[in-house]
Amino acid sequence: MTTSYAGASAHYLSPRRRDPVKRFWEEPVNHRILDRALGFVEGDPVRVVDVGAGTGDGLALLEAATDRPLDYTGIDPDPEMVTTATTTHADRTGVRFVQADVRDDLDLAPDLWLSAGAPWSHLDHDDFRTTLVRLLRDAARRDRPTAVVVDTLGRWSPEWPTHWEDERWDYRMSFFQDAGDDPVAAPMSTHSRWSIDAAVLEADVPLAALEFHDRAVTVGRHTTTGAFHPGLPDYRGLVNALYDGDTAVDLPALHLDPPSGHAPDEVTAFFAAFAALWNARLDRALEQEAALGRTPSRRRALAADLCALEHGAAPGLGVGHSLIALIVVAP
Repeated sequence: MTTSYAGASAHYLSPRRRDPVKRFWEEPVNHRILDRALGFVEGDPVRVVDVGAGTGDGLALLEAATDRPLDYTGIDPDPEMVTTATTTHADRTGVRFVQADVRDDLDLAPDLWLSAGAPWSHLDHDDFRTTLVRLLRDAARRDRPTAVVVDTLGRWSPEWPTHWEDERWDYRMSFFQDAGDDPVAAPMSTHSRWSIDAAVLEADVPLAALEFHDRAVTVGRHTTTGAFHPGLPDYRGLVNALYDGDTAVDLPALHLDPPSGHAPDEVTAFFAAFAALWNARLDRALEQEAALGRTPSRRRALAADLCALEHGAAPGLGVGHSLIALIVVAP
């Protein structure tokens, strides 16, 4: 996690990055996971360490999910991020940001290890496994439950099928807002349910919960950039337009073809079944509009329906932009 993000703070502080998809499609997944996590922990205040905290996205997500008092420490190896976060949250009590790397022995024992924005993907797979195993074993020595939220890039996102065979590859943050013309680039690791589960099994600790959640299967930011899959429809932009009630959107443009690439049978079967459900919902919307006409309210309702469809179908395999694991270590 040593990549410099010089200049990237502008993206994380830009209001433009919180588009409708982020607010209504992606963030509710985080809120749901954090609500689950907080249901297991007992701290008052809840002691939180946010891994790869950046400018404090995880803190904002956490505070939207709970009104419980927090003792929050955000750690990040990038000094610019730490400086920006410290300045941004200077008036907050119980909130601090420090320059640190989760791979180091930090002598921390929070109730909740938080992460948001796939910071764990900055680690190569060996560092990921070693670090997560150590963290889970340390948590098992506590006398109360510890929740660990591990946020990574999904191995089999439709945004990058040409990289499905690669565990780690050069990733460009070309979706950054207000961060200049030269996108931040860094080697990043992608993960599946199985790669995270392997580390959990190696840790061999008592668990109260182990859950996997796919986030943004169809509407990841690289559907807009096309950086890794040229020709992929701009699903995110189209769905944002639906949320805005845009009646000019051509619904057939949202048709979903199952992505193809090197993947396990479970992944291939999921995409085939999900694409059929998605396209059937679009066909129904077209029939309704042919009979009743296009209206902004129907477009907004369709966006909400497609979101509910994805949330209900996502299998937690690593088929979205993000794969988030919730691991709760029992005392």
